Amino acid sequence: MVIAGLFVWVVFLIGAIKFAKTKGRSQLFWLLLVAMMPLSLIVLVLLPPQGQGRPASRGTILSDEPDGFFRRCVHCKTLVDAEDPICTVCGRG
Repeated sequence: MVIAGLFVWVVFLIGAIKFAKTKGRSQLFWLLLVAMMPLSLIVLVLLPPQGQGRPASRGTILSDEPDGFFRRCVHCKTLVDAEDPICTVCGRG
């Protein structure tokens, strides 16, 4: 019974290394984490691949543009007040 438990534990460790490698995560970190807490393998399986966050939807406002206060000038791409019809940097609309 003990040998079967060790076998399952080793299979979990190998699976953690393979999943971490395919998802671009640290293999050593996940090996140690699964060695201490085998249920953390479920977390690793559910994580998205490294560097691939949620895709931006169409019309997403950039993070440096608060809603409704600023817009980007179509000519010089600087942030200008949303209510100004003419860009304060390039002088065009």
